[in-house]
Amino acid sequence: MMKINKILEWLKYVLLLIITIVVYEYLQPLVLLPFMNSLGTMPNILKSLLLIGSEILVFIVLIGIYHKLIIDNIKTFFKHPFENIGIGFVCWLLGMIGMVICNVLITFVMGGGLSENESVNREIITKLPLYAIPAIAIFGPIIEEIVFRLSFRKIIPNKTLFIIITSIIFASVHLIASFNSFSEILINFQELFHFFPYFCLALSFGFAYRNTDNICTTMFVHMMHNTYCLIIILLGMIVS
Repeated sequence: MMKINKILEWLKYVLLLIITIVVYEYLQPLVLLPFMNSLGTMPNILKSLLLIGSEILVFIVLIGIYHKLIIDNIKTFFKHPFENIGIGFVCWLLGMIGMVICNVLITFVMGGGLSENESVNREIITKLPLYAIPAIAIFGPIIEEIVFRLSFRKIIPNKTLFIIITSIIFASVHLIASFNSFSEILINFQELFHFFPYFCLALSFGFAYRNTDNICTTMFVHMMHNTYCLIIILLGMIVS
């Protein structure tokens, strides 16, 4: 009986994962669908408000799906906040070192440049800062931690496999997100090397989650990472 209950519970989380992926992948495009014909000519401020509104909707729905787990994690996070943040920061720092090494190799050995995802983000920051800043610094990290880590946690009980699988998925999604087809990536084959910096970052988030068993830790360090990168980009835009 206990085995059947475990299987049923596992299937429940598989169903939640499927719902999570559908919400993450299709809810925002569905909300934007009636505006697609006018989105290109829409004033930037209205476009930004529409985009951030649709992202907030995705955020609210995903929070609603996992609200019990998230509330429990918030409570336990604040029992030892500095310890959780400290562990998360160390994991992130190691991940950043891995990212820097990979990016140096991509730039100076492979002759590559910025990833397509990074280039698209910089363009959005330039054109739609009202949308880009809260989306990149706040909503994006929280949404991604729910999708790429929290939703898989109960499905993959082995902690090592959990870190590896979710890191591969995270890195792959960020690699292909800015392309319309896989053939486009193959044409720009150097883009494939950018899998490794994203993988290093994802590993750091995975280890932070494993070592604290708290999604709030990875949400915090993910927001910290994105905010740090956002500040660097904005300072570069100001200086140039």
